[in-house]
Amino acid sequence: MARQLLYISKGKMYITVGEKTRPVDSGVLARYLERVKTGARRNAWKTGGEGAKFTGTYDPEGSASDRVASVSARVSSMAYADGALYYALTVGGASGIYRKRSMTDEEEGTVLSDGDYLYGEMNIHRDRVVYTAAFAGEAHLGICDLSGGNARMVTEGESVESSPVWSKTEPDVIYYSSAGLAQMDTEALSEERMQSLPALLLAMAEAGRAVELGPAGIYRLDLAQGEITEIAEDPRYNYVKPQVAEDGSLYYIRRPYTEAKGAARGSCLLDLLLLPVHLLRALFGFLTIFTMKYSGTTLRSGGSAAKKKSEADLYIEGNLINAAESLRQNGGEDYPGIIPRSWELIRRTPDGKEEVVRRGVLSFCLDGEGFYFSNGSYLLYHAPDGKEEKITKADEVTFIGI
Repeated sequence: MARQLLYISKGKMYITVGEKTRPVDSGVLARYLERVKTGARRNAWKTGGEGAKFTGTYDPEGSASDRVASVSARVSSMAYADGALYYALTVGGASGIYRKRSMTDEEEGTVLSDGDYLYGEMNIHRDRVVYTAAFAGEAHLGICDLSGGNARMVTEGESVESSPVWSKTEPDVIYYSSAGLAQMDTEALSEERMQSLPALLLAMAEAGRAVELGPAGIYRLDLAQGEITEIAEDPRYNYVKPQVAEDGSLYYIRRPYTEAKGAARGSCLLDLLLLPVHLLRALFGFLTIFTMKYSGTTLRSGGSAAKKKSEADLYIEGNLINAAESLRQNGGEDYPGIIPRSWELIRRTPDGKEEVVRRGVLSFCLDGEGFYFSNGSYLLYHAPDGKEEKITKADEVTFIGI
């Protein structure tokens, strides 16, 4: 029987069985979009037509279709448990963890959702959920049961936690990634602005401050003992997305850490002003990568063949990468991806020895002695003997689950 995989590509949910792949719809998102449509249609008389132009309320992008297209929604993680599909969704500035009893379940249930936290990644083991919750620029770990009951935060401090996962070999143990926040002068900010992440970031931009993360490390949290142990840390790297194998080995991705330097006053606001330019560059970069990959040519004219290699920059999980250059470096593979070879999947044995298992890895999921992984362009299976098989074509797969 073909293995069933869950994965998230560009913030959307998919399921693949054998050679068949299909999207998984979110009932929560569908209802939100319907409310957006209804509101746009109700207010159409205010923002459309000659009357709106005369009163100054005309909005050329105020139609229902335009409003829906402008909605930003992203799923960050998925999991099967208790015969249901659980997923974490952020849309319209709010987020939550939701439950689908079937793939066609439109009603769905809510595990966690409120106006205080932005819920991100999660992991389920048996009847417990560990999740990330962001508030006022920080992100910490919380745990609850499958119904959302007994919820409590288990980490704190000026840091951003991510990628929590339950240990398969040790009860009450969680592995996760954590990066420290740069010191921020928030004494002058009102309590109201401190409670809102967007408002906090805007206030810091106005004051010429930058929110910067230090290098991320891997940590082990023992809930029973109340102890946190550092597993992997190096100022040159970010260590992210830990997973525990059945033999006790720990797998994680190691990426180069690049410190942000010299953040200028108002740099966030400048980025907003340059947003149209960035969008055009992203579109041109995508088209260049596409033509180079499938025709061997480039959209850039003039210069030598080497210079024609596009320098298309993409942001993936907050990291700036040169996708075209990565494709060139990975060109010898059967299914080359856009993730740099410096993004390495590491295996750490119980005695502390590290080895590079695979280069150019964006995300992965352990499956016995093999593993599924994304190289940014394909979802692949890496067998224990080193042979690799394409599962499906999928761009920027940031999560894979079984």
